[in-house]
Amino acid sequence: MIDLVHLKNNIYFIEQNIETIAKEWINTPEVKNIILKHYMDPDEFTEQYALPILNYFIGIAKGLNQIGDCPVIAKLLLKLIHHNVSSAELFTICTNAKFQTLKIVEPLKDQKLKNTIYKMFDANFEGVLSQYYSTTFEKEKETKIAARRLQKTIDGLSGFVILTDGKRVKSMNSPMLDFYGVKNLNDFYATYPTLCSTFLNCSVPTKSKDEEEWIGKVLKNEKEPFIGKILDSQFNEKYFQIESTGKFFEEEEEEEEESFYVITMTDITDLKSKENIIESQAQLASMGEMMRMIIHQWRQPVAILGTIASIFELKLEGNKEMSKEDIKSFSHKISNTVTFMDKTIQDFTGFFNNKNEIEITTVKELLLKSKRILEPLFEEAIATKKTN
Repeated sequence: MIDLVHLKNNIYFIEQNIETIAKEWINTPEVKNIILKHYMDPDEFTEQYALPILNYFIGIAKGLNQIGDCPVIAKLLLKLIHHNVSSAELFTICTNAKFQTLKIVEPLKDQKLKNTIYKMFDANFEGVLSQYYSTTFEKEKETKIAARRLQKTIDGLSGFVILTDGKRVKSMNSPMLDFYGVKNLNDFYATYPTLCSTFLNCSVPTKSKDEEEWIGKVLKNEKEPFIGKILDSQFNEKYFQIESTGKFFEEEEEEEEESFYVITMTDITDLKSKENIIESQAQLASMGEMMRMIIHQWRQPVAILGTIASIFELKLEGNKEMSKEDIKSFSHKISNTVTFMDKTIQDFTGFFNNKNEIEITTVKELLLKSKRILEPLFEEAIATKKTN
C-alpha cells in the first residue's frame, strides 16, 4: 500500500529539486549512453520527457494524477519503440529516475518517505512495462498489415518494382521474381550475387558490380532513366528502362522514418526493336544516297579511263608507235585517276564503320575531302545548266 499522505506532506522537497533530479537522471552514464546510442538528444529528452514525467509523479502525490495514466509516458514509449530501444534499456531508464529521486531525499533521513517513493515508482513502472509491450505489439501488427498491403500493391503492377534502403534491394514484386525464376528475395540472392550482376550491359555509369554503388547511381540520377539488357529464362535479350521514383516514406516533422526508395524497371524490348528497325531503314536510305554519290564521283574518272583505253586502241589499230613520253603521260593519268577513285571509297568507308572513334585530322583535310565528294555534283549541275 502506498502512503500518499506521507508523500504529499514531503513533496515540497522534491518539487524544489525537480530540475536537479531530471539533470542527474538523464546524465547518468547508463541512461546517457542509451540516449546517444539511439540518436536522441539528451537536452531535448530532459525538456520533453524527464521533467514532465517527474511533474506527473508530483501530481500523483498531490492527488491530481492517477498511477499508470501519464500521457507523457505514452509519448515517450512511442519514441523509444521508434528508436528500437529494448525492454532492458527501458528498465534502465525508469529505474534511474527512481534512484535519482531517492538520492535527493536521502538528506531527510526519512525511511518511510523513501519506501513510498520506491513503491510509487515500481507501481508506475509495472504499468509502463505493460504499456510498452502492448504498444510494441500493436505497432508490429500495424507494420505487418501495411507491409502486406504494400506488397500486394506492387505485385499487381506489370513492370518490375524494387524497394531499397539505398544500399541493397529489400523487396521485389512478383513479376520480377517470376522473370528471374525465383520464389523470393532470399532465393534470388542465393542464385545471383547482386542485382546489377544480372545485366549483360547497363547504361548506369559504374564499372563496379557493387550493389550499393549501382543503386546509388540510379537514385542520384532520379530524373535520368537508364537502359539495361538482361537475358530471360529462354535466353532472349530483354531491354529495361531503369529509373528511381524517389523516397517512398517521407520524413515526419519530429521523427525520421526508415528511408526506403523505389526503383522501377520497365520492359522496352518492343520499343527497342522498333527503334532498331527505324535506324536500319534510315541507314539503308543513307546507303542508297551514298551509292548515288559514289556513282557521281566515279563517272568522270571512268570516262577518263575509257578515253585513255580508246586512244591506246586507235594507236594499236593504226600500227602507230607510241613514244616513251606518251606512255609515261597515259600511265600518270591512269595512276591519278585510280588514286582518286580509291580516295573516294576511303571517304565513304566510315559510313560502314559503326565504331565511334575519335580521329585526329585538320581543317584542310576535311575541306579537301568535302571538295572531292561535292565537286562532281557541282560539275554535273553546271553541265546540265549549259545544256539547257
